[in-house]
Amino acid sequence: MPIHVDWYLLHHVIRERVWGHATQEDLNQHFDACKQMLAEAYTLSPQNKVHLLVDARDAESLTPLYLAVDRGSQILQFKNRGTLFLVTRNRAVRTVVELTARIGGTHFPLRVFNEHEAALEALTSYLAQDTLRATQGRTATKPADSDL
Repeated sequence: MPIHVDWYLLHHVIRERVWGHATQEDLNQHFDACKQMLAEAYTLSPQNKVHLLVDARDAESLTPLYLAVDRGSQILQFKNRGTLFLVTRNRAVRTVVELTARIGGTHFPLRVFNEHEAALEALTSYLAQDTLRATQGRTATKPADSDL
């Protein structure tokens, strides 16, 4: 299978590596894994946004994601879904993902990078913003146990 999915940062960032020619079956496995991980994160850490870091530098082609709208829409329903950080220089892969992000008017935040390091820098910034929002929200509603 030319797709590997795991936690980069538990309940905060799903890491995915894509290489070669990803088929519809590969994408279905991707959707199933992401759905399971988003559900786990929502259950155990509902205040966290879960971002997706996709390293597709070695991807040669993707089956058009819009052909799997029914599977993809299941992921879009998660309220804890954050931004997708895509790393690729392949124009075809980039185009498929960008088109998918715009289908059906769904909110699918996407950032695309040529270099992995640039994506990690942007992801780090997003995680800092998420932490700040979570901290502000917690102190606005109820003090943490350590504050008492």
